[in-house]
Amino acid sequence: VPSQRNRKTGKTERFLRNSMSYISSYSGVLKKLKNYKTIILGGAECSGTTYTTHILAEDLGYKPIDEDYYGDYLDKFLEFTNWEKVVVQNTRFSHIIDELEPNEDSIFVWLHRPDEDVIKSEDRRGWHPRGFKKQQMNYTKKFGEGVTHFQRNSYMKKFFWHNYQKIRIKLDFVEINYYILEDIGR
Repeated sequence: VPSQRNRKTGKTERFLRNSMSYISSYSGVLKKLKNYKTIILGGAECSGTTYTTHILAEDLGYKPIDEDYYGDYLDKFLEFTNWEKVVVQNTRFSHIIDELEPNEDSIFVWLHRPDEDVIKSEDRRGWHPRGFKKQQMNYTKKFGEGVTHFQRNSYMKKFFWHNYQKIRIKLDFVEINYYILEDIGR
């Protein structure tokens, strides 16, 4: 139990909340997520969010909502976050994940994948630098000019997730490593 001083600042609660958010097994992920009606899956583009969205949806009996369903329309994305029994892929609007209102039926999942793997995928798919510039612009609008020193999307998104958004997010959240999907043999 945090001391009175820490309760006032919230530092202990944030540390405990952040350190306990990582789930290291796929069965543990499913056990946690089945308690929520809406799952929002985010991370850097080309980190495996599309594949993970579909795998989680299939295994939970939910509908996958790929980013192509809502495109660049924030209002459509927000509409999908109110649906039930869905896994909503969200890399395009990851800059606002900490602004979503709390909802006991929703959880955010941050997907970790090594930067080297993400960069290879971005380059193979031709996503960088065009897609990165768009994301960098979104993050600059929110976090300021310091964003411009990042040269790669995964570095930028991980930095802001760990140093700002994870501390401020109002939704329940967990973090998973992409490679736990290897445990399921697909």
